[in-house]
Amino acid sequence: AAGENWAQYYFIKYGLDIRSLRYPGVIGYQSMPGGGTTDYAVDIYHSAVKGESYCCFLNTETKLPMIFMEDAIRATIELMKAPTENIKTRTSYNSDAISSNPSDIFDEIKKLYPKFEIEYNPDFRQAIADKWPKSIDDSQAQEDWGWKPRFNIKSMTSLMLEKLEEKYNTIKYWVDKFKTERVQDNLTIADIIKRGQEINFFPKDFQILHQETKSEILYQIKYEGYLLRELRNIEKMKDSERVRIPKNFIYDGVPGLRNESVEKLNKIKPETLAQANRISGVNPSDISVLMVILSKCANKY
Repeated sequence: AAGENWAQYYFIKYGLDIRSLRYPGVIGYQSMPGGGTTDYAVDIYHSAVKGESYCCFLNTETKLPMIFMEDAIRATIELMKAPTENIKTRTSYNSDAISSNPSDIFDEIKKLYPKFEIEYNPDFRQAIADKWPKSIDDSQAQEDWGWKPRFNIKSMTSLMLEKLEEKYNTIKYWVDKFKTERVQDNLTIADIIKRGQEINFFPKDFQILHQETKSEILYQIKYEGYLLRELRNIEKMKDSERVRIPKNFIYDGVPGLRNESVEKLNKIKPETLAQANRISGVNPSDISVLMVILSKCANKY
């Protein structure tokens, strides 16, 4: 808000043409979800494409304002290109497109992935979402420079699933290729990556991939052993909703628990191990530590 008011001040005092746009939750296939309150609307598509059921951390009717990445980019460009005389708001415009709840998105995915399933286990993010508006008024943007979204929930879902299928198929193709194709000293590219050696002969088709896709391919190869262990841990975590964390549990001083995680766990105070697992910044190794400690302390608490 301070920046928006400064923009208006410099326009009024010096005639400086500064334009600003507020976005709701942005949904896109380019980046992985980061655990924020609106990120369920990205994560749910990844789960569908990977053939997994989805555990939603918001309840079925929690409606939040969203916008598809393509619309967000286009809105920004259209605002920048709008004639100066059309810009009546000198703080910030709102952009809105899709006000939906988890059930709406699930229903659209279900049309294309009939076997897809969802369950609802609201956590601490539910309280955050309950304080947010269900929609955003972008009528000023519509009136001043003709803003209108092109994507609705149906068209967004179709493109999200299409692009994520392409992404995961591409990742699998290159992981398999690097693990089987031998390049020097009878070693595969995967062997060289795991050894931490520098590689300067990646195929051109690989080099032109989106940076995040390339990073995911290299990550899966380099940390294959770790990922397999984590997949086994995930299997163990399926019953984690029933593993309750005592209200008086003290995280400080727990051996192996990172300081960042201790700070977040103390602040949020999750009620179950599954809720702790959904906190951004609390990683699988922290959950493993808690799992061991809680099992040892079960009788005590």
